[in-house]
Amino acid sequence: HRIETELIQSVQQGIGAFDGPLVDFTVNGNVIRSGTWHGVALFDAQGCTMNDNACFIAASSEPVHLFN
Repeated sequence: HRIETELIQSVQQGIGAFDGPLVDFTVNGNVIRSGTWHGVALFDAQGCTMNDNACFIAASSEPVHLFN
């Protein structure tokens, strides 16, 4: 499974997988502008990778959090 090279804009959160297990999932090369501090959240992640993602809070240059 992959999420790659996307521009994601949301008032909730960018990429969220809360109901794992999430196995061998890849999140690469995304630009995420979110209304909250959830940029990328992968819970119960097993063998997953996150690389080259840029996450920002909407209307701010403050970075958001990446959870893995």
